[in-house]
Amino acid sequence: NSMWIEGIDRDESDTILEQLFEIIEQPTNYYEHVWRPGDLVMWDNLACLHARTDWPDTQSRELRRCTTLGEALD
Repeated sequence: NSMWIEGIDRDESDTILEQLFEIIEQPTNYYEHVWRPGDLVMWDNLACLHARTDWPDTQSRELRRCTTLGEALD
């Protein structure tokens, strides 16, 4: 979580962060995946924020990381 923006007045920082949070918390900016067997979801960690919803304790969860080198695709 972001607390403030370094290098600017705290009140201005709070105002900017509030505006940014309002934008990113709009439902039109969300993608929520409904999992089915065999699904694979990929995202760019540098270009998006991600989180997960609650996960049942009775189900296993496996995460794998793959890092690639190269130029961004247009």
